[in-house]
Amino acid sequence: MLRIARYGVAMLFGRSNAYQPLIWVDDAAVAIVDAISKASSGIYDVVDDEPLQRRELASTLALTVGRTWLVRPPTVLLRVLAGKHAMFLTRSQRVSNRKFETETGWSPTVPSAREGFRLLAIPP
Repeated sequence: MLRIARYGVAMLFGRSNAYQPLIWVDDAAVAIVDAISKASSGIYDVVDDEPLQRRELASTLALTVGRTWLVRPPTVLLRVLAGKHAMFLTRSQRVSNRKFETETGWSPTVPSAREGFRLLAIPP
């Protein structure tokens, strides 16, 4: 995401006000271990604590790479490039990790994409 953002593009598809949760890779790995060792059977959402709307993600990406704003490609491009089955990526995903946190004690060390992008911001 950062590499493409440096070229002025935010590869975020769908409505600007739709939520796009993210997760730091290390947090996901710890969540898997906790799910195996601590969680009862069930379905859990493992995401950051503060999911952002796509417009907020695009702004955060732009700031991270030193740009004022980024162009977001039209959603039809996703359909052309990845097919109709990838359209689920355009939906708003307002989910919470609260159930998983309560059951296992897990919490993300990187609570939001804002912080995660700052950690990843490496000069080109």
